[in-house]
Amino acid sequence: MHTYPAWRLWLVAVVMLAAVVLALPNVFGEAPALQLSRDDRAAFTDESAGAVTAILAGSDVPVAAWWLEGDRLVLRFEDAAQQLAARDAIRKAAPREYLIALSKARACPAGCAPRASSP
Repeated sequence: MHTYPAWRLWLVAVVMLAAVVLALPNVFGEAPALQLSRDDRAAFTDESAGAVTAILAGSDVPVAAWWLEGDRLVLRFEDAAQQLAARDAIRKAAPREYLIALSKARACPAGCAPRASSP
């Protein structure tokens, strides 16, 4: 019977563990999201993000998570219907204040998204 040295077995175990950790974000997939930037090119702040989430709360559109990414606000939703309802609610409440882009965002738990927050 052929035996391997212990260091090789440990090396394989460590490489496999690293591969699993690096692959975890792919397990969660992507979710519908909106990326908002201000029309006047000013950066989003927590207060302006709160104004957007208040618009969505008033329109009964639930936001799964939101975070600031550079000078943009990213809003993540559970499904595409909520994404489109949020876009329409923001356009109706603030017609010329925000540039809105439909996109996808990581659907991982709140800890893995940068500055993940719940409204």
